[in-house]
Amino acid sequence: LSVRGERLVEKIFYFSIGIGFAQAHFFSRPEFLQKLGTHWKKAFMLALLAGVLYISFAINYFYDGAYNYEFLRFRLHGGGSFDQALEVLKESAPMVLCRTTLLAFFMTSLSVFYLCLFNRFLSTPHPFWRKLAAASFGIYVFHETIQVPLSYVFTSEDASEFVKFACVFLASWGGAWALTLILKKLPGFRKVL
Repeated sequence: LSVRGERLVEKIFYFSIGIGFAQAHFFSRPEFLQKLGTHWKKAFMLALLAGVLYISFAINYFYDGAYNYEFLRFRLHGGGSFDQALEVLKESAPMVLCRTTLLAFFMTSLSVFYLCLFNRFLSTPHPFWRKLAAASFGIYVFHETIQVPLSYVFTSEDASEFVKFACVFLASWGGAWALTLILKKLPGFRKVL
């Protein structure tokens, strides 16, 4: 259901981590969750460091190959021999690989930070959190189908970036939540979402 195909690897990564956590029974151990919550400051510092590294690299090497799409262009325009493809890959891959590795480190550290933060401050039996948790997988699956087209609509608007962000965030989050609640009433979707 994702609009952007390049996010497939990221989704597989998070799905695999979720399976690993579930199989290790991390979330059924109260002592693990309590201990996790006590390390939120360390997790924040790690996520901050990873974010600074990723963003600094991406900005500093933006025009020097961090976002190099030469191999993709090579493949889309008919490509050539294996040797030619290897040459293009050797030239373009190192910077892209470095950027995407830093991004993976940043995203993983953010995930750990969120787990620590939520277990420390938001692990309460509040009805709002329960409803949000019950729809979280559906929100994750559907939010991009709303977010991406809406972002394109707002690119031509003359509003503040903060206003655009708030509108896109609220519409994609709220819309995905509403869509999940509607689809959960249907028999086929109830078990999946």
